[in-house]
Amino acid sequence: MRSTLGNFLKNSVGRVVTIELHDETALEGALYTCDPKTLNIELSDVTLYRRRIRDTKAVQLTTFFVKGRHIRFIHFDSYSQVVRILKRSFRKKR
Repeated sequence: MRSTLGNFLKNSVGRVVTIELHDETALEGALYTCDPKTLNIELSDVTLYRRRIRDTKAVQLTTFFVKGRHIRFIHFDSYSQVVRILKRSFRKKR
């Protein structure tokens, strides 16, 4: 199995992430599913923040699907969480 961002995200299912989109929208929620090839992601318990629109409040959603081509950044809650996931994925590889 190759070590790719998609496989890393697949190992991160259940973790809370913040996804920033190209249109500056931010989504915060638990990673529900991830397709390793296309990076299509589904989040659960989502809070949606629109940055370009004035006077908008955060929107709460049950689930949200994002196509991989719209993703700019993926942020994790803490650096130690990322290191733990990386170590676990390398152990599985051997």
